[in-house]
Amino acid sequence: LSLAEAETLFERLGRRCGLHIGTDVVQRAYDWVGGHPLLLRLFGRSLREAAMDVPRATELFLSASDVRELVAGALFVVSQGFPDTWRTVGSSLREGRVPPHAPHAESMLAPLRWLGMVNEAGAIPDVYVKLGPMVTPVTHEAA
Repeated sequence: LSLAEAETLFERLGRRCGLHIGTDVVQRAYDWVGGHPLLLRLFGRSLREAAMDVPRATELFLSASDVRELVAGALFVVSQGFPDTWRTVGSSLREGRVPPHAPHAESMLAPLRWLGMVNEAGAIPDVYVKLGPMVTPVTHEAA
């Protein structure tokens, strides 16, 4: 989703539970998860559980097993289905670093865009960097 679509999503989610979610909170959520719709919804759930305390919501979000499973699954898909991209970004994510941006790496980021793992600015959202070292998929070498 784009940032504008994320704002609409949070507006609808907030309306359902009687919360007004400001644009600054939506921006912070978007910075964390990028355009991944399910991760945005899960962040919204964490906001509701934390009574709109954004730091506490972030903590709840990062510790949620479903969030970790989604991130691990996305990283697994990249590692198995897009090995060139994984070689470009995988070591950085395993170390909890933002992968370096290089012009030649733009084509390598295309699969990440398709999977909602790159935000509108072309950066990998914080959730992947933060959880990467904890959930990086185990890849099996061919015997």
